[in-house]
Amino acid sequence: MKEITTKDIEKELASIWNELEGKGTMRACLHNLIIYSSECDRLPYLQEIVQKTIDKFPSRMIFVTLGGENLSTKVSVARSGTIACDLIDFVLPQKDHKLIPFMVMPHLICDLPTYVLWANDPTQKDPIASQLQKLATRIIYDSESCDDLNRFAKTALSDPEKPVADLNWARIEGWRVVLSNLYRSPDRLRALNETEKIHITYNSHTTPYFSHTRIQALYFQAWIASCLGWKLKSLRTEERGKTLVYDNCEITLEPVDFKQLAPGRIVTIEISAKDGDHLLLQRSPEAPQQIIIQHSTKELCSLPTYFMFAKYESGQSLVNEICHQGTSKHFFQTLELLAHTQEGLPC
Repeated sequence: MKEITTKDIEKELASIWNELEGKGTMRACLHNLIIYSSECDRLPYLQEIVQKTIDKFPSRMIFVTLGGENLSTKVSVARSGTIACDLIDFVLPQKDHKLIPFMVMPHLICDLPTYVLWANDPTQKDPIASQLQKLATRIIYDSESCDDLNRFAKTALSDPEKPVADLNWARIEGWRVVLSNLYRSPDRLRALNETEKIHITYNSHTTPYFSHTRIQALYFQAWIASCLGWKLKSLRTEERGKTLVYDNCEITLEPVDFKQLAPGRIVTIEISAKDGDHLLLQRSPEAPQQIIIQHSTKELCSLPTYFMFAKYESGQSLVNEICHQGTSKHFFQTLELLAHTQEGLPC
């Protein structure tokens, strides 16, 4: 990336594209994407997930990073095959945070939606939060930056008029799809309502980019509870993990080490009903994107069936959330349940 003065951003981009003319590179832009974060070890991770949006949703990408000693502005072109788009990178000291809206606004392409990927902890007061939120068509949070999902849910719900999303919510979409398909019929839905125990395991292996590995499992159990109208009565911490006690069901979240997966991914879901109905969903150790489904009752034991997760299981969470409009009704209901929990929900 070439460092330039702020006033020369558009001039430098025009020069770059003049050099690429006739070289088989297509300039594309479907929306504006602002990635806001503090300077930290997770910057390479943010750059990686943003790169994965280019194939399907090329955009004008504007990185805004608080940190460093002096204001720095760089521009370049981000590519994926023959598709390429503008990349503008601002790094500025904390003391200059008031400049951010004035630096960003002139470089937003008019009449295109603007998404803000909020990589900092939204539960902490931020001096420029309100300014960037005003520019956004939709805010996409990264709940990995927060250490309590109860506080995160309250913050995400604080402005009901602004559409919101979360990368960790997107990462459990495959599990929500498969469970919805398995309990689609009225008979199967009745069996789910009679559930007395749910056991969920998740990958607790951490990396420098991911340390809050319980978030996706917390989201998934809260989604089930919100869909069925269950009320949380208590929360216990036990040797094998955390147990959430609802009206007629106990849900246990157990950490396991499954290094074939990204941190926090759900590994198995086991659902047991009062009448002996039992459902086990588990990842194949040899092919983690393949889910083995085993269902049995007191009368029969079905042959195993299989479900394959799609691309969003391998880094497409941001793409997935850009596809959707507004705030998902299910996500909103899940956040409401998490926000009304009496005690904290450590991630």
